[in-house]
Amino acid sequence: MTTVQITISDALAKEAAAEGLLETGSIEALLRERLAAARVAKMQATRQRLQLQATGTPPMTAAEIEAEIVTHEGLVDSQVAEKLVQIAQRSRNLKGHGLDEGMSTRLLVYAAQLIGKGVDPQSACRMALVRPLTDDPDMRDTLDAAVSTFF
Repeated sequence: MTTVQITISDALAKEAAAEGLLETGSIEALLRERLAAARVAKMQATRQRLQLQATGTPPMTAAEIEAEIVTHEGLVDSQVAEKLVQIAQRSRNLKGHGLDEGMSTRLLVYAAQLIGKGVDPQSACRMALVRPLTDDPDMRDTLDAAVSTFF
């Protein structure tokens, strides 16, 4: 066994202790989770490098993959899906700056399905993307502006 000593702020220590995060088992679980995530990231980077070497084609970006999902699941063309993904990326940039979370791929699919059924894109985005995320009027205005940028 190894003993590890860390220095953190008193406030963080109190909050972590209250949540049971300073227990040995919790710390081990957090470390194992982060190590597993780091291994997965390394494997993905290696796979991407090998794919590029083997085919000469760069791998798809996360945004391209998400647009493919929205196109397929939402039954819209790729241009609409790409716009929806760009709106979501803007919302994700606001995480921690007034939003607890950005728009999920599932919300994008819901908006795409509404658009595919003939609902006006701005209205579909407001119903499926903006209103479920926040009640704050200023944040809604900000997200509505992102929607208006693309539709």
